[in-house]
Amino acid sequence: MPKNKISEYSVTNSDNSDIGGINISEGCPPSSINDAIREQMVQLKEFLDGSSGDTITTAKIVATTAEILSGASVTGTATFNSAVVMSSTLNVTNTATMGVITGSTISGSGNTLTVDGTDAVGFRNTPVNSKSEAYTAVLADSGKTILHPIADDNARTFTIPANSSVAYPVGTVLTFVNLINDVTIAITDDTMYLAGDGATGSRTLAAYGVASAVKVASTTWIISGNGLT
Repeated sequence: MPKNKISEYSVTNSDNSDIGGINISEGCPPSSINDAIREQMVQLKEFLDGSSGDTITTAKIVATTAEILSGASVTGTATFNSAVVMSSTLNVTNTATMGVITGSTISGSGNTLTVDGTDAVGFRNTPVNSKSEAYTAVLADSGKTILHPIADDNARTFTIPANSSVAYPVGTVLTFVNLINDVTIAITDDTMYLAGDGATGSRTLAAYGVASAVKVASTTWIISGNGLT
C-alpha cells in the first residue's frame, strides 16, 4: 500500500519501500530518490499544516504554539505552552496541558478536567439530580442540585456522606431544593455547621426551600439557605 502520509510509515526499514507510491526500494532508479524526497517534503508540510488528515495515535507532543485544523487524537501526553487554535477536535487519552484554546468544544465526559492541574473545572450551570427516595450524595453530585420533586409528597432524607467514604474536594458545593413536604439534610460522621449560629447536626428543609452546603475542610461543611432550620 502506498505510504501517503506519515502515520503509514513503518519502524521496519525494509517495509519503507515507497513514499507516496514512488519506489525507493533497493535498486530503484536514481530519479526516484529525487521524486521521493520532494513527495516526503509535501507530506511533512501537509502534516504540519494539519491538512494531511493524519491521526497521531501514540505520541508525546510538546509545542510552544499549535494550530489544529482538523481532528487529532493523541494517546500519551500533549503539552501546548501557548495558544492552541482549534477548528475541530483534539482527543487526548492521557494528559493534555494547554494554554489558550479557541474555536473548539471540550468535553470532560469520562475524564478529569482541571483549571490549573489541581482544581477541577466546575459547571457553568448546576445540573439537577432529582430524587424521590432517601438518597446519599455521590462524588458526581459535586456542583449539582439535588432536587426533591413536587410529585413526591413524602418526607425524605438526603445525606452528605463522610469524607472517609466520599472524599469531596474542599470547596465542593452541594445544593438542595425541596418542592414539597420536608427534606432532612443529614451528614454522616463529619460536621455540618448551620450558617449564622454554628449549630451542628442534621437540618430540615421546608417545602420550596433552597440550601447550599459548602465543604470548607476535609470533614467540615457549612450550610445555609431559605426554609432551612
